[in-house]
Amino acid sequence: ERKQSALARKKYAKLTPGQLKVVEVPGRGVVSRRHYGLLMKFPPGTANAVEQTTGFPDYTPNLARVEEADQVRKRWLQADFAELLKSAPWNNMFEDRVRQLLLHRPADLDAKIQDGLSRLVKFMSENRKAFWYTGHWFFVNHGLDAASDQLRQDCDYANKHYKRLIDELVKDGFPESLLEEPGVWTYPSKVCFWVIMDPSHADDSGNRITLQSQLELVDRAEPARAQWNYCDSDEACTQHLSQVLKDRLLDETERGQYNVSDDFP
Repeated sequence: ERKQSALARKKYAKLTPGQLKVVEVPGRGVVSRRHYGLLMKFPPGTANAVEQTTGFPDYTPNLARVEEADQVRKRWLQADFAELLKSAPWNNMFEDRVRQLLLHRPADLDAKIQDGLSRLVKFMSENRKAFWYTGHWFFVNHGLDAASDQLRQDCDYANKHYKRLIDELVKDGFPESLLEEPGVWTYPSKVCFWVIMDPSHADDSGNRITLQSQLELVDRAEPARAQWNYCDSDEACTQHLSQVLKDRLLDETERGQYNVSDDFP
C-alpha cells in the first residue's frame, strides 16, 4: 500500500467531486496515483525504450481494473474532440515553435550542419500532426471514430523516419548537442497520455472547462508536450537539460538573433 498514493487506495466510486479535481504528485516510491480521478501508473517499456525521454510526462492510465478502464473511456466525448481537432492544434504548435537557437551560434556551424537543421525543421513541419498526437495521446472509442485506427501507424511512421534522419545526420558529423535545442523537436520514446478532466469539473464561475482550455492548461503544466512552446523563459525551455548544456545557454543579449533554420524563419 505504501506504493499507492492516498487517493489510489480508494475505489473510483468512492471519490468525492473535489477529489476528481486533484492531480496527485507522487512521493518517493509511489507508483500508483490519481490524476483528475483516473488511476495512473508508469508506462511499461517498449521494444525501443525502457525509460521515457527526459523532460516528457511519464504516466499512463492503469487499465487493469474494469471500472477504471471504463472511466478512461467515458472521458472521450466525440463531439468535444471533433471540435478541438477541427482547429488543427498541431498547426498552432508548429507556428508558435521556438524558432531561435539558444545554445549554438551559426558561425560555429558549417553549411552542411545548417542544411541538416533545415532538413529537421522540414520534417517537423511535414509531420507536425504526429508530433502533436504523440504529446497528447488519448483513448478513443474506435467504434465511433474509425479514422483513429490509422493514427498509431502514422505516429509510428513519423517516429521511425525521424530517428532514421537523425541517425543519418549524426553519422555525417551533425553535433548531437543541436538535437537538444528546444527549436529542434524531440520525438519522445513513449507517447504522453493526456488526462481529460471529468465532465463535472467546472471553473470558479461554474462553467464547464472546455477541451481547448484543458489543452492550454496541460501544455503549460508539462511544456514538453508542445515542444516547449509555452515556457515563460529560455531558462525554462532548457531546465530539463544537463548542466553542461545549460551552461551553453547564449547570453541574453545574443539570444533571438539566430534562426534554427533560415529556410523556415
